[in-house]
Amino acid sequence: EDRNIDSWKKFFVWEAGKTNGAHFPVVQMLKSIGQTDVTSATECDYLLVFCPVVSRVGTDIGEALHNITRKKSGKPVILVVMHHTFDPHHVVAESRRQVNNPNVHLTVDCLFFEGHLLSCNLNDTMSGDIKKFFGSEFPVPVLIHNLISLWQHIPRFCKDESFDHWYCSMLKMKCCFTHMSRCQVKTEK
Repeated sequence: EDRNIDSWKKFFVWEAGKTNGAHFPVVQMLKSIGQTDVTSATECDYLLVFCPVVSRVGTDIGEALHNITRKKSGKPVILVVMHHTFDPHHVVAESRRQVNNPNVHLTVDCLFFEGHLLSCNLNDTMSGDIKKFFGSEFPVPVLIHNLISLWQHIPRFCKDESFDHWYCSMLKMKCCFTHMSRCQVKTEK
């Protein structure tokens, strides 16, 4: 199957094990980049599979993908392998090396503990990899983002025409950075 991710808009969440809700931030992140969570696998474009590791990585991934293939055959998959630990510096081998299923288009790893994703580099990498996969990772400078946020919190009566002009300029700059990044991502593929 062709990796035409431009047509991927709707996903169905498949939990291959108990996540205790730790997967919700990933679902929210996908929604924030324009993806839609649907309630049925028949209406989705792809499956978002969460695979908590309870025994061995290869075994758990194999079992999760076997169950998906048996029940939801043919759908493309984004696989999120979840490693349970309290240590945000825990080192894991890249799970994508354990995956040879052609339906799996992206495999990422994350760390979680007691129902929450840990604040760590691995989880930042996971988010970045997913956004990059969808072409949604763009380098909007933090300053521009913060200025736009600040503008949105200034009461309307404090704003005048010069502020409106400034705000529009910030939005245009943000759009330029977004457009430049998307062009870069498309040329890298």
